[in-house]
Amino acid sequence: MDIVLSQINYLAVFVGGIIFMAVGAFWYSPIGFGNMWLQEMKLTQEDLEGKSPTPAMIKTFIAANITSFGLAAFLTLPNFAGSGWLDGLKLRLFGAIFIAGSGTFPNYAFEDRTLRHFLIHAGNLAVAMMLTGAMLAVWR
Repeated sequence: MDIVLSQINYLAVFVGGIIFMAVGAFWYSPIGFGNMWLQEMKLTQEDLEGKSPTPAMIKTFIAANITSFGLAAFLTLPNFAGSGWLDGLKLRLFGAIFIAGSGTFPNYAFEDRTLRHFLIHAGNLAVAMMLTGAMLAVWR
């Protein structure tokens, strides 16, 4: 079983990175979970004023594209050749919970962060991964 890089739709991978950023923009906004996140971080909106989010956003976009590429590469495996949007969504939900979530939870435990803090971040990741997975499974 080999991953076939020539079968990857790199434009779709890039769009997957944009999906990640769009989900995060909503997720951490005041109408999403932004206020809860600020409480967990013991910050206020005033604490963030004057600080440019650009460096963090650039790093996040790079990471989002790497994640999107990883799924696109995974979907080139023969077992996933005929998978549709729902398969991509479920595959990414599985990955978000059992790989990313369980892999990052110890960081929250050792940093003495709350479960609520972890769930805010994990929820963002799960939704972004599921939407990207659904899109990539269809747009190959």
